[in-house]
Amino acid sequence: MFEIGKESDQEVKHNEIANVEQAKEEKLREIMQQEIEQVEKAWEEVVIVHLIGQNEVIASIESKIVKRIFIDYAYNLLRRNLR
Repeated sequence: MFEIGKESDQEVKHNEIANVEQAKEEKLREIMQQEIEQVEKAWEEVVIVHLIGQNEVIASIESKIVKRIFIDYAYNLLRRNLR
């Protein structure tokens, strides 16, 4: 049956998912740090910086399907059209 010291398939998959999520978070932090450095460099050179951007709200993967549909599609549609 089970051997001591061996991980089950679920544990292995969970660890792989955790590693992928951690890698995504690290990449996001790296991108954010690069953008912060660009803004700081522009501030030092020009002293005036205009930031123009757009954000997007998304539901977490663990959210129920109704919540995900509402947030991912309905909320973003309303946000874009009611400015």
